[in-house]
Amino acid sequence: MSMAAFQRAISNNRLCNILTARNVRHFLKGQPIGGRVLEIGSAAGLTTIELARLFPSAEIRSTGHNKEQLWLARQRVNGSNISFGQWDPASLPYPDNYFDAAFEIYNFRCLADYRHAIGEIYRVLKAGAMFYVMDLPRRQTVFSRIFPSSSAFTAKEFYYELKEAGFRIRAFRETSDAFFIKAAKA
Repeated sequence: MSMAAFQRAISNNRLCNILTARNVRHFLKGQPIGGRVLEIGSAAGLTTIELARLFPSAEIRSTGHNKEQLWLARQRVNGSNISFGQWDPASLPYPDNYFDAAFEIYNFRCLADYRHAIGEIYRVLKAGAMFYVMDLPRRQTVFSRIFPSSSAFTAKEFYYELKEAGFRIRAFRETSDAFFIKAAKA
C-alpha cells in the first residue's frame, strides 16, 4: 500500500484530524474496552492518540504500512502501553484469540485484499471481542475523491463481508461520507 503525497498531507492536516478524532470519540463513547487492542492503520498516530485517551488501561498494538507515517506516529505518541509495527493486516504476527478489541479507521479502503484482512482480524480476536469499523464507502463523496480506494466497496458490501467471515453485527450506521460498524466475533 502506498500513500500519495496529497493523501499524506490531508491525513496529517490538523482540521481533518480534529474531525476524525470527533468521529472516533462519538463512535466509541461508552465502550468498555481494556486488555489488548489492535489498531489497523495507524497512519501518523492521530487515531492511536485518541484510542489511548479513550482507553487508558488498554495495551494498544498499532499496524501501518507506510514507514514515514509510522515514524511520525512513534514521534507523536507516548506511552508504555502503545507499540507500532509495520505489518500487513492480511497477515498479522499474532496468535489466534489474542486481542480483546480491534479498530479499523479509514484504512481498509487502501487495502488490495480487504477480505483476507477481515479474516485475519477475526482470527486474532477473542470470542465475543468487538471489531469497530469506520471507513469510506465506494460511492463518490468529498472524501472518496481525496482518498481514492483500491479495494472499493460499498458499506453494505463490507457489512456482508463481515457476516461472511463470522462476525455478528451489533450496530451499523451509514452517513453521506462514511460508515460505522460494530461487530462481535462469534
